[in-house]
Amino acid sequence: MKLFAVENRKTYQKSTSEFKRGVLNVAIDEVNKFTELEVWYIEQKTGNKITGFNLRWSTGKREAGATEKQLSLLREIHDEIDEKVFVYLSTKNTDKLELVRNNIIRIKEINQKINEKLTSKQANEFIQEVKILYEQLQALLENDEVERDTSVYFNWLNEY
Repeated sequence: MKLFAVENRKTYQKSTSEFKRGVLNVAIDEVNKFTELEVWYIEQKTGNKITGFNLRWSTGKREAGATEKQLSLLREIHDEIDEKVFVYLSTKNTDKLELVRNNIIRIKEINQKINEKLTSKQANEFIQEVKILYEQLQALLENDEVERDTSVYFNWLNEY
């Protein structure tokens, strides 16, 4: 018990639960909260009696990285918007022009973050945001009665 400087406290010597609650768990919670380390312990037992603790730690919590599918979807949406940027900016509804510009800028900002290391959770959040921005832009085109170019989707093989 010299590790925590409580070797002279009788309550901690008689009650392991008091030691865990008042010293060990408090110290571990603070280390986990204020450092990049993740600390935990495993109790060593002899019969029913706790005879010691094995302290364990790692250099941080691992989060799953974004999948290629997530990154690909973000890139595809960006590329389609980038292709139509002038169509969006030439909206007939001038009141919505600021919204169009802000959506395009935000999508470009998100696209720049794709090259950074994203977690899967961050990628999902970006995908949801980009989808909303894209839907807003598409709704403006529909209000302007701009038809979507479907020639790229035409199956030339079925014509013959």
